[in-house]
Amino acid sequence: MRLKDQVAIITGSGRGIGREMASSRAQGARVVVADIDLTTAQDTVSQIMTVPGESWRLAVDITVPAQVEDLIQQTLQRFGRLDILVNNAAIGTNTPFLETSLEEWERVLRINLTARFCAPRRRRARW
Repeated sequence: MRLKDQVAIITGSGRGIGREMASSRAQGARVVVADIDLTTAQDTVSQIMTVPGESWRLAVDITVPAQVEDLIQQTLQRFGRLDILVNNAAIGTNTPFLETSLEEWERVLRINLTARFCAPRRRRARW
């Protein structure tokens, strides 16, 4: 098992592709299921617990740098290290472009781009 004893954070792992990644990584790995929705995060943890590995869930809004810092800090406190970070959390919009509000556009950019740029860059050197 390549992932045995590795510690992974997977954002947006409460459902969809993130849940599938978390489930596949769980075979021997310690997986932190990070999602804005704690209920779906718990569903993923329950699914992971059917295979070897350890899992833990945490509600986090990746657009709030302090919450991302807390996620990393809690992971380090709980597991002692962080080996894998999967920035999976993302959103889209079904609104036609010309009908998309500036607020909705900025929310998509904050989640899909800005969050990935800010938080991991500041912490990477201290893992």
